[in-house]
Amino acid sequence: MTGQVGAAVVGRMVWACREPVSALIALTIAALAPSPLARLAAVTLATAAAALTWHHAPHLAERTRRLRVRVRAARVLARTGLYTDDAEAYRSLRVRPGAQHPGVYTVTARIPAGKRDADLHSTADALAVHLRAHAVYPHLVGPRDGRARCLVVLTDPLRHPIPPPTTQPARPGWLTVPLGLDPTGHQVTLDLVRPRRGGQHVLICGTTGSGKNSAVRRVIESARTHDTTLLLIDPKATEMARYRDDAAAYAVAATDAVDLLAGAVDLMRERQSRLADDGRSVWDLERDGPACLVVVDELSVLTSACTDRRLRAEAEAHLHDLAARGRSVALGLLLVSQSPLADTIPSAIRSLVGYRLALAVADPSTAEIALPGVTTIAPVLSPHRIRDTPGLGTLSGPSVPDGYVRLRIYHDEDE
Repeated sequence: MTGQVGAAVVGRMVWACREPVSALIALTIAALAPSPLARLAAVTLATAAAALTWHHAPHLAERTRRLRVRVRAARVLARTGLYTDDAEAYRSLRVRPGAQHPGVYTVTARIPAGKRDADLHSTADALAVHLRAHAVYPHLVGPRDGRARCLVVLTDPLRHPIPPPTTQPARPGWLTVPLGLDPTGHQVTLDLVRPRRGGQHVLICGTTGSGKNSAVRRVIESARTHDTTLLLIDPKATEMARYRDDAAAYAVAATDAVDLLAGAVDLMRERQSRLADDGRSVWDLERDGPACLVVVDELSVLTSACTDRRLRAEAEAHLHDLAARGRSVALGLLLVSQSPLADTIPSAIRSLVGYRLALAVADPSTAEIALPGVTTIAPVLSPHRIRDTPGLGTLSGPSVPDGYVRLRIYHDEDE
């Protein structure tokens, strides 16, 4: 550390500990005061300062943690070549506590002229090591104000299961799914239908036991509260059996599943005709009626694992038709698969999916197929790094501001 950084750190430490310092000074005065009245006044001052110290003890610990994060981050950034020395790096940094969870901080760095915020993002792993942090998540889209931001997670707030919220504010014309929480404690949602913008399709992938069932339940439960028409394909005959009575159609066998998809295509064309007659292009939930959601779990039963070529061709044709034209009439697809590989989810269908939720996957290549660019742009968020944490995943989609977000899916105790 340079002398400038050391002086700044000492000054901030004295200011952060001003109450205990005041108490110590008052006690010294009390010991040296010549008169009883002066000693009484000094003891009273010391007692008040000690009381303030006790009251502000949590704040003192928080200030100390923030200072430690700032100093160590400055050391790392000074080695990247972004800054000339530790002092410049220290002055460029601002550390703010997270919104909901202790131990989570937002670090903002002023990027010098001629440098790129990508230079800061490349140091995420080094920051995590030197800060002894659980993880450091860089913001992927550099702001225009010459600053870059990253999220420092000292203690993981997503390590335990998170129960779903009991209530969710209703917004007319929207179909929104509260999916889980990100590391800052903010809720992550899927906007399946938005006014004047139509709907979105969702792809959920992950290995066995990664938490796909919890994610599917969150979507279906939210859809039920909006009176959404449910069309369920459940080859396992177990995952979605509890919703069978609520579904407009429920299929287990591959032949029945293809018939269900054909019925969904007919419904889509009927809705398109209604919009054409009214001279409109987008379905309105308030005016035209509820959305429709087609859930396919497991998708490979209709694609790579289907031995009947005719059935497979029909299923893929229907799925592609729904993915390409269903959004404008609020008809969405929820596709669930253990693997997002091309033989399971044809690329023509996968490219039309807006939201992609990748839970734990086997390797980087699978993660790259599920979330294009994640292994190079945001390797710390790659789902292949997730181990032994059901419900932990990475989401990309239209409402994700930085391209990708790490989240923990809400989990009911009875799941």
